[in-house]
Amino acid sequence: MNSSLNPCGKVVDTMRMTLIVLMIGAFALAAAGQRGLVEMEVRPLFGTTVPSYGCLPLKISIRNDGPSLDTTLVVEPARWRGMRRHLFPLPLPTGSRKEIVALPFVMSGTTTVSVRLEGVRPVLEKTLSVAPSESVRLVVAVGDEIGGLEWLQKLNPQPVTTPTLPRAPTPIGPPGAPVPTEWRWVYCRPEDLPDKTAALTGVSVLVLGTGAERLSTRQWRAIRRWIALGGVLVVPGGSAAIYLRHAALAPLLPVQNWRTRQWSDWVTLSRWLGTPAPKEPAFITVGDLTPDAQLFAGTPQAPLVAMRAHGYGSVLFVAFNLWDKPFRGWQGLPELWKRAVVPLTKVTVAQRWASWLLPLGEWQGWQPARYRYYPTPPYPIPPSSVSPSPFQLPPLPFRLELPSLANIAVMMGIYFAFIVPLSYILLRRFRRLDVHWLTAPILAVAFVFLVGRATFWLYQLGTQNLTRGLVILAAGERDSYLFAGTTLFIQQSGAYQVDFGEAEGVFAQLDGDELFGETGLTTQEGASVTTPLFVPNLSFRLLYFVKPITLNGTVAIQSKRQGHRLVVTVTNLLPFPLKEGCCQLVHVQQVSPPEPWMSAGFQVLPFSTTTLPIVEPNQSATVTLPLPSYPFPTATSLHLWVTAQVDGIDITPNLNTSAHRKSYVTLGVVKPLTPSVGR
Repeated sequence: MNSSLNPCGKVVDTMRMTLIVLMIGAFALAAAGQRGLVEMEVRPLFGTTVPSYGCLPLKISIRNDGPSLDTTLVVEPARWRGMRRHLFPLPLPTGSRKEIVALPFVMSGTTTVSVRLEGVRPVLEKTLSVAPSESVRLVVAVGDEIGGLEWLQKLNPQPVTTPTLPRAPTPIGPPGAPVPTEWRWVYCRPEDLPDKTAALTGVSVLVLGTGAERLSTRQWRAIRRWIALGGVLVVPGGSAAIYLRHAALAPLLPVQNWRTRQWSDWVTLSRWLGTPAPKEPAFITVGDLTPDAQLFAGTPQAPLVAMRAHGYGSVLFVAFNLWDKPFRGWQGLPELWKRAVVPLTKVTVAQRWASWLLPLGEWQGWQPARYRYYPTPPYPIPPSSVSPSPFQLPPLPFRLELPSLANIAVMMGIYFAFIVPLSYILLRRFRRLDVHWLTAPILAVAFVFLVGRATFWLYQLGTQNLTRGLVILAAGERDSYLFAGTTLFIQQSGAYQVDFGEAEGVFAQLDGDELFGETGLTTQEGASVTTPLFVPNLSFRLLYFVKPITLNGTVAIQSKRQGHRLVVTVTNLLPFPLKEGCCQLVHVQQVSPPEPWMSAGFQVLPFSTTTLPIVEPNQSATVTLPLPSYPFPTATSLHLWVTAQVDGIDITPNLNTSAHRKSYVTLGVVKPLTPSVGR
C-alpha cells in the first residue's frame, strides 16, 4: 500500500528520519565534544632549524578532560624515502595530563614532521615545517634567562641589497674552503632539557645560565656524553653561578679551587679581543688554571676566559656572567664568541654522528656510495701498511648481492631459445606432441631449480643477527656511546620483532642505499624500543641504532712530547683485552662539498699512526708517534685516537626467534692533546 495514502506509514517514515537525524547529531556532538575534551600541544624545544642528521626534540603535552581513552601518539618525519614512524602507546584516564618528549631525526630530505593522536575522534594532528641546514649552528641557553643572546646576530652574514640581476651559479670552493655559518639561538628552562644525548645532536653550543643548578644527574650525564661527541659547553661564572658546584661539571672545568670576587681589571680581556673594556666592576669566578687547559685571557691565577677539551668537545669557561651588567649588551661579546667558540664548532655533532654510523652497515665487498664524493673517509682509517687494521671490514657468512641480472638473462635466453624449441622438435620427430603438456612443466621446474640453486645454501644457513658497533669513549671515562649497524638475514617469511633496549635512535636508512629493500621503519617507544618487521623468505634487513652504555672500567691515555716524538701510554682498565689496536694522532678538518647539491663534510686526517700490541686487563702499552715537521694546526683540533677490537661487549639486539648472534665491536678512545704539544 502506498505510504502517502496511509497516515501510519507517514508517522513511521517521520520517526525513522527523526531517529537517523538524532543519531547523526549524537555522533557529531560526541566527536565535537571529544575534540574539545582532549587537547594536544606540540612545542619544538630547540626550534625547527637543525643540521641534517640532527634531532628535533618535541615536547608534546596532552590533556584529557573526557572519558578514559586508549590512544597512540604517532610522530612521523616526512621524507621522500626512508620514512620513520614513532609510536607511543598512551592510555589517557579521565582528568589526566601527560607529557611526551619525542626525538625524531631530521635527514637532508625531511620537510615536515607530523604529530597525530590516534584513538580520538576526530584524530588530532599537527604538522611542523622543518628546515635542515648544514650551515646552521644552534645555541641553546639553559636557565631562567629570556633574551640576552641577540648579539649573535652580528656574526651572521648580513643581507646586501643589490639591483636585480641574473642569478649566477653558486661558487663552490675546493676542499678545505670555509663554509659560511648562520647562528641560531633558543632559550630552554632546565626542566625542559631532554636527558638523552641523542636529543642534543642538533645543538652546537650549550650556554649555562642562572637556574642550571636544577639540572638532574641524568641530564648532566647526557650533556657529558654530548661534549665527548663534539659539543661545546659555555660555562659563565659570577655570583649566581651555583651550578659550578655540581659534581658532574666540576671535573670538566678548566679552573679548580674557584671562588667569587669583585673584579675591575679588564685590560687583558680588552687586549685579547681588541675592543674597549667594560667600564664597571663585576663579580667574577676566579680559580687556578688546570695544566691541560688553554688560557685565552687573564692570568693562570685569575683566568677570565679559558678552555678545556673533553673527548671531541670542549668546555669554555668565562669568569663573568654574560647576562649581568656590564657585560649584557657589551660590544666585545661577538668578538669573544668569534675567537673562542667559532673555531670549536667547525664540525657539528650531527656530522660526527652520521660519519660514525654510516660505515657500520658495511661488510667486505661493499663499497659505500659516499666514497665517490669524498676521497678521504670522514673517520680515521689507518694506511694499508698498518696491519692488522681495526677498521678492517669483517666478512659475512652470506653474499650481500642477489644473482646478477646478466646470469639470469643468459639462462632465460637458453631456456626460451634452445630448450623450448628443441623439446618441440624432438617431440614432433617422434610424434609424441601429445605429451608436451607433461614435458613443459617438467622443464620449467628444472629451469627454476637451476636458477635458484645459488640460493639453496641460504636455506641451510639459518637466521643471522650480526652487528657491527663503534663505542666512543673519552679517555678516563666509563660512560660511552654506542653506534651500531645490525644486518639481519631472516630465512622464513613472517612477522618478527627486534628489541633494541634503551636505544635513543633507530634508523633503516642513512645514505640512500637501497640494497636491503624496504627503508620505512616503525618503532614502538616505551621502556625499550622495538621494531616490527614483516619480511618474505630469504630477506636481508639493515638497521642502525645508537644508545648510551656504561663500561665496567675505562681506558687511560697519557702522552708526553720528547723532541719530535710523542710517547703515548695506553692503560687498559677494562675486564677484557684490547686486540688489534691502533694509535693515531689526528686532526679534524672541515671540507666544502664538491657539488652544490651536497652537504658539507669533514675529514679526519691522521698525522702519524702506529700499531698497539695486545693490551691485557690492568696492563699498559707504550708506543711512540713521530710528530710532523710542519707547523701544527690549532691545539684544540689535535687528538689521540686509539682503536681496538674487543670481545667482551654484546651489542646485538634481541630478535624474537632463534638466530645466530655475533657482535663485532671496535672501541674508539679519544684523548685531546694539551696545548703544549702543538708548540
